[in-house]
Amino acid sequence: MEPSKFAGVLLTEMHQLWLEGELCDVNLSVENSVIPAHRIVLAALSPYFKAMFCSNLEERQSFQIKIQDLNYHAVKAIVNFAYTGQLDITEDTVQSIMQTASMMQISTIEHICSTFLVEHMHPSNCLGIRDFAHIMGSFHLREVSDKYCEANFFEVSQHEEFLKLDVDEVIGLISRDSLKVAKEEEVYFAF
Repeated sequence: MEPSKFAGVLLTEMHQLWLEGELCDVNLSVENSVIPAHRIVLAALSPYFKAMFCSNLEERQSFQIKIQDLNYHAVKAIVNFAYTGQLDITEDTVQSIMQTASMMQISTIEHICSTFLVEHMHPSNCLGIRDFAHIMGSFHLREVSDKYCEANFFEVSQHEEFLKLDVDEVIGLISRDSLKVAKEEEVYFAF
């Protein structure tokens, strides 16, 4: 059997065991809910879990692991990804999933989320994505959102996110040489 086919079969079987709750050796307690899982699957996906389960930390022996300050649905989506390779992501969940993936050091999921945000960027959300990229320390996402704002300034200025900018942010945006507007009046009327 080819290695890639074998890996697929193995993943399918592990997913089935997870769905049936068989051989699960850890419960992740998130927001008063529990997500059962297999340590080996979590450790293979995430350096965060690998460090937790392969060191002398208390969690190495604990069956119940309390995960603080993270969203249940984001953690559940990430655990599901570990077993299926599929990430259930929407505009409403992407930021929470990306933050959780960052905390768990799962760069693959961070990249998927970043790509999703770029593909779903539009004038009404590009400034929010830019702010989120700054918080996440994602230079690439910040750069893409900045360029999108510059290329679509007039449309961006018509949305609520633009109205929430402080004066310094507006000045920073309109003073860019790469700002694209049909007429300079569009910049004036943005105020």
